[in-house]
Amino acid sequence: MIVTRINGVIYCYVNACPHQYLPLNYRSDSIISSDGHRLLCSAHGAAFDIKTGNCLAGAFDNLDAIPVFEDPQGNVCIG
Repeated sequence: MIVTRINGVIYCYVNACPHQYLPLNYRSDSIISSDGHRLLCSAHGAAFDIKTGNCLAGAFDNLDAIPVFEDPQGNVCIG
């Protein structure tokens, strides 16, 4: 799983590039773009919008989102 928080909003995706279903961090743990807006596949360079999971370059499919929420104690929960 990849979990990020931007301006208090949590975004969560399956850590698998839809191109070859390899983990985004297959070759490097640096998978967030320098501008903080994209998730990058380290295997072949595909780029995905960090807020939507939509493919921006290098693949045809989007990342698979995982529904999450934050409980009153501040825990991030899958649900």
